[in-house]
Amino acid sequence: MVDVNTALDAAGVTNPKVREYVAYWAELTGAERIEVVSPADDARLIAECLEAGELEPAGEGLYYSRSYHKDTARSEERTVVATSRPSDKGEYNNWRDAAEMTELQKNNMRGASAGKTMYVIPYLMAPVGNALAPWATGVELTDCRTVVLHMIRMARVGVQYLNDLEDPNSFVRAVHVTGDLENLGQGTPEDSRYFVTVADERTILHYGSSYGGNALLGKIAHGLRQAAYDGWVSGKFLAEQYMLIGIHDKETGKDYHICGGFPSASGKTNLAMMLAPDVLGDRYHVSFYGDDIAWLWVDEASGKLYGMNPEYGVFGVAKDTNEGTNPTALESIAPGTGAIFTNIAYNPTTGDVWWEGRTPNPPEDVHGWLDWLGNPIADRENGDDSPWAHPNSRFTTTLDNVPNIAKDYDAASGVPIDAIIF
Repeated sequence: MVDVNTALDAAGVTNPKVREYVAYWAELTGAERIEVVSPADDARLIAECLEAGELEPAGEGLYYSRSYHKDTARSEERTVVATSRPSDKGEYNNWRDAAEMTELQKNNMRGASAGKTMYVIPYLMAPVGNALAPWATGVELTDCRTVVLHMIRMARVGVQYLNDLEDPNSFVRAVHVTGDLENLGQGTPEDSRYFVTVADERTILHYGSSYGGNALLGKIAHGLRQAAYDGWVSGKFLAEQYMLIGIHDKETGKDYHICGGFPSASGKTNLAMMLAPDVLGDRYHVSFYGDDIAWLWVDEASGKLYGMNPEYGVFGVAKDTNEGTNPTALESIAPGTGAIFTNIAYNPTTGDVWWEGRTPNPPEDVHGWLDWLGNPIADRENGDDSPWAHPNSRFTTTLDNVPNIAKDYDAASGVPIDAIIF
């Protein structure tokens, strides 16, 4: 049996409720090893992924990963919000009973991590000291090493967020088990995948994927679904799929902060990363806070609406990202940034990457290029114009890599919201 206590002791995890939680799921999933991670482990984990073939080098300090071909996007039809109250059923939350879904997921996960390492990712989905920090702490357990690397880029990670909790039990329990991806029946009546947020128990149970929003549980599962429920129940805040930008008027010295509500893959990242038009650049500066999620609350002292981006990185759609549409994004994934590309076209000989819209036309010399499935472009039949990159291909990078990141993006106070675009 895995020695949970030794691993947690070595990592300095003192929160007794976290220790109980890790021990329970380590036993249920059958994990062989326990490893508590921090940002200091990033370089080592990257090296391990490169050696194991889970990542490929894509230039200096850049990396490429390819997911299973049936595991390329969030699966809304398999995504459930569960509670113990049928009255919580809504039009869009795909409600199910909490006890039923918890038991189903435990059965799916039982023994499913045998022989694997269970990585323990303590995280915070808020600036340290923020008014909403009590709802922002979580611990993701995952058996997928690349998920750890994405989470290090997308959330504030560290055991201190757990050990400093006033109530040691007030963290989101987020369990991710990959499962046997080739035998899950994706898209068939035998589909065994489920991505469940047991909202009234503040527990997230995701089984059957290693991709993006299905596996990075601090992001949509906690940052949006769980947070939306927490905000509703507490009456303290809203969690919305909003971008957040700042506009500074150099002439008047005034700052404005604007949220915008748009669905995924609608160009929200491009809009959030925009620069001031050339004709207005002498007067205005646009700052980036976030491109996907905003938590909003009313400051009780001033009565003003405030907001912040709970995420610590960007998980952007690569398609059509180029110098014309989003030069800011390209700079944020430049060599040396540690960015990770997923499901784009890749040339293992040169380490180059490409996606539709990156340039007007694909590379002329197709030698060495592989499409997102890993198939050589050079072997395609004449007339085969299927995409080189998956339409939902992604890049993951940290906020600090964004060239126009707001100076106060990580301020505990958040920022006052002046307008919301729908």
